[in-house]
Amino acid sequence: MTQLEQLAREAERKPGLLDDHQIELIDAYVSALTSEWAYDDEDRVTPLTIRRLLEVGGGTPLVTWSPRLDEELARRFGFEPGAPVVLFPGVAEIVPAIEERAGRLHLDFEARWPDGRVLPL
Repeated sequence: MTQLEQLAREAERKPGLLDDHQIELIDAYVSALTSEWAYDDEDRVTPLTIRRLLEVGGGTPLVTWSPRLDEELARRFGFEPGAPVVLFPGVAEIVPAIEERAGRLHLDFEARWPDGRVLPL
């Protein structure tokens, strides 16, 4: 049993040690690492692990963007350093986008969401 699993079990035995959201987040992390979709290396964080953490802890102070995140990167992708990370439930499409600049056609890519948001990549 990992230290995180031990901590979650101890918190279940000792109410108030951790709140329910923290225990749920630990359980989501550990279960994603040990799922049948995980790689052979148990300590490796996979996309499944990230998704589970965002499903459980997204939108809460438990999962936040780094406060030291590059300001230009944060501006470009529309999030605030230190703010909670939110998992959007819809699927974004990555599509080609052709645009004319200075009389020439340029091919770029952009992410498009079902709600109409578009993000140049």
